[in-house]
Amino acid sequence: MSWKDKLPHLQEGLSIKEPVLRETINTLIDRDAEGPEAGPGIDLEDGVISAWPPPLPEEVPFVQRMRIKQVARDYLSCVTWDGTTEGDEVLFVAKPFKLRHILQNYDTITALVTVSPVVIQVSVGPVTEVWQVTLNYEYHDEILAVSGIVGGTGVPAAPDWADLNTDGRAWAQEC
Repeated sequence: MSWKDKLPHLQEGLSIKEPVLRETINTLIDRDAEGPEAGPGIDLEDGVISAWPPPLPEEVPFVQRMRIKQVARDYLSCVTWDGTTEGDEVLFVAKPFKLRHILQNYDTITALVTVSPVVIQVSVGPVTEVWQVTLNYEYHDEILAVSGIVGGTGVPAAPDWADLNTDGRAWAQEC
């Protein structure tokens, strides 16, 4: 006899009358009885009901202060920074999704040409414009980067870290 057979679904009219709570509990009861790997659930063992939370991701997200050393098309070369001392190891940090030089990241752009790591020429139909990142990425700028991204960053050269873009950088048309 499985644990599901020992713990019947809650029906309307029983002690739990709130439909949302009843539905939530019934969903937890229906979870696979394989334990925490199956996600949130309820287990019944020796007459004791125990609940388990969702499993933690393999890598917990971590935010790190960094300083920029070099700017590339889709990523930044950085070192860690604690406000006083720079780290020795160069880490590659993916630029925010909409600041990468990848045509498929943009719905309305029909052509994209890299002019420099912070300047692109874009075409929207017959109209061509030159866009520049503003605020520009500068040597020694401080950024906040995050690691532990489920599925990675999408940038092969910088798979582990991504710029959180706390400075609000964006493309702006050059005048």
